[in-house]
Amino acid sequence: MSTTTLSARTGGRHTRHGSHRTGRDADLLFYIVDASGRSVRGSGFFAFDERGASSVVAAGAPVRGVALFDTARNWALVRALLLDDEAPVQWIFCADGIKARLLAHAARHERDARALVRASYVLHQPTSGNPHRDHFHVRLACTARERALGCLDAGPVWPWLRLAHEKAEREGSEDDRTLVQALVAP
Repeated sequence: MSTTTLSARTGGRHTRHGSHRTGRDADLLFYIVDASGRSVRGSGFFAFDERGASSVVAAGAPVRGVALFDTARNWALVRALLLDDEAPVQWIFCADGIKARLLAHAARHERDARALVRASYVLHQPTSGNPHRDHFHVRLACTARERALGCLDAGPVWPWLRLAHEKAEREGSEDDRTLVQALVAP
C-alpha cells in the first residue's frame, strides 16, 4: 500500500507542492471509467477535456483504451465535501471544462440547492499554474480555532462558512440563549 503526503509533518515547505504547507490542501484523483463504463483505478496521469475524455496522458503511463471522467461519482464526492459541516471547503480547484460538466450534471440531478450554489462558487480553475485537468485540489478554510492560533485564509470566506468563521468556538455547551440569560441575570 502506498501513502501520499498531504503536507510536511510539521508544515512548511513540501517538495512536491507549493501550497501544501499547512495541512489544509489535498489532491484527490478523479473517479474514472473505461469506454464500457467500468471503474478504472486512477493513476494521476489522466487529464480530461470538456467532453470528459482523457486528452493528455504522461509518457509511460499504462493506458488500455480511453479513460472517461466519471461525472456522477465525481459529483457525489464534490457534493459530500460541500455539504459536510465539518469540512470548511474554501476551494476545489479543477479545470473549467470539469466544472462545467459537474454543474450541468448537478443541475439535472441535484435535489439540494445548497450543493449546486456552493459548487458554483467553490469549483474554480486557478488563474495561474496547473489548470487541474487530472485531479481535484481541495483547500480547506481556517476554522475559528485555527484563526485564533494565527491561521490566515487567502481568498474569500463563503457565506455558508462565515458564521462559523467569525464566531469563535467556545468551550462547553453554551448556546446563545444561555449566554444572553447569563448576561441579563440579576
